[in-house]
Amino acid sequence: MHDCNAHMADVIETLYADSRAPQCPSPQECLAQVDRLISSPLLQRSESLCRLVQYLAEHTLNSPTHHLKEYQIATEALERAPDFDPQLDASVRILAGRLRSKLAEYYKSTGAHDPILVDVPKGTYTLSFERRTDIPEPKSTAAEHVPASLESTARFGIQRSVVLALAILAIVLLASGSVIYVIHHRAAESVIGKAAAGPSPMAFQTFWYPFLHGPQETIVVFSNAIFVGNP
Repeated sequence: MHDCNAHMADVIETLYADSRAPQCPSPQECLAQVDRLISSPLLQRSESLCRLVQYLAEHTLNSPTHHLKEYQIATEALERAPDFDPQLDASVRILAGRLRSKLAEYYKSTGAHDPILVDVPKGTYTLSFERRTDIPEPKSTAAEHVPASLESTARFGIQRSVVLALAILAIVLLASGSVIYVIHHRAAESVIGKAAAGPSPMAFQTFWYPFLHGPQETIVVFSNAIFVGNP
């Protein structure tokens, strides 16, 4: 009875652990993550790294039990000659190390929020795909929208104040122009009225008659005259 209870406890513990374990990503999700990798600036500039990660992903998903060899990778993925010798040429090992470093760098920068982790375990030429459970929260939270809305409101208030100030300035200019026009018009009417109020003295008429009614146009020259009032 004790053995039965112990066995049941082990089964429950196993089921509980399985329920807490993240589900393995599907092949479609893995291929989508590989596309993200080869599209990133870190790998996009290296054709060899892109070929290697695509080749390893294809074999990992289609033949998970098949262990790739350096010769197979070199001749099929990297287009090396058939006489490639892994003992003399360490290019496959070096490229795999570079891919491992680039993946670590990618997930610290561009891929910080990617849902699936891709890695090249040391000692193997396969890819590991793991669903992430520690994706950091995006920095753009709801709290950050408040300053943006306040900034938008402040900008709208400034624009409204500028429009209002321009409107007031236009009204003041129009009013000033009207006042100036009225003053000038009244001054002109006053001068004309004074001129038409009565005839000039006889002495002025006698003096100016020959000049105003003569055969030639009269020219009046003021030399260093000092004017008082309206010229």
